[in-house]
Amino acid sequence: MNSSLQTVSIAEKTFLVTGAGTGIGYSIAESLITLGAKVILHCNWHIEAAQGLALKARSDCKVIQKDLSKPQAGQELVAEVLNLGFSIDGIVNNAGIMTELSWDDNPSVWEETWLKTLQVNLIAVSAIARRAIEHFQSKGGGIIVNISSRAAHRGDTPEYMHYGASKAALSNLTKSIARDFAADGILAYSVCPGFVDTEMTADFIQNYALSEIVSGIPLKRIAQPEEIASMVVFLLSGTVPSATGTSIEINGASYVR
Repeated sequence: MNSSLQTVSIAEKTFLVTGAGTGIGYSIAESLITLGAKVILHCNWHIEAAQGLALKARSDCKVIQKDLSKPQAGQELVAEVLNLGFSIDGIVNNAGIMTELSWDDNPSVWEETWLKTLQVNLIAVSAIARRAIEHFQSKGGGIIVNISSRAAHRGDTPEYMHYGASKAALSNLTKSIARDFAADGILAYSVCPGFVDTEMTADFIQNYALSEIVSGIPLKRIAQPEEIASMVVFLLSGTVPSATGTSIEINGASYVR
């Protein structure tokens, strides 16, 4: 077996988790910290929550604030982590936005919302991945987990089609990374949740009624952030290298491919 794919304990690794101040990102960071990993928690908002989590860690953890809607922010984030002296073993691209956009909004609002969504959900991620891949190549491997969405494969409503499109592109990016860089010991996975009980989805759930949403989920409940975190930690463990490029659905069987 390629030595770069040999597994080590999570506690021996260092991870960057974006959007770690709340929701899925917070749960992922918390799970990794509990297992003794070093975690760099990125956030734009919810800085105090991220700092509080970092202070609880037994290992060396840092919090970095950066607005990924700004040009160059993705590559700047990775550069800042490396400048702090960290050697990154894995990256979780979790940060994302899901802004409602009316079909009747004027063209300028339409384009502005599409552009911002693509910048945060895709372009910044591609920049993070590009810089991370260069770093991973220098050290013999690494793991990228991109948090995509059920909408990437199923599509979405008119109000959120820009979100679905950005996540579809993200899942495709993940496949390209997996195909192109596996020989370098670099693994890439997409995790595609459906509805998850987070602050990000709270308004949507309130507007559309939880009972209506659950009616379309055979499991009859929405997922909890800890469920997504468990899968991400498993992928970051490096125990399933042959699954690189896989998209993993976590949606209570509401969309099965």
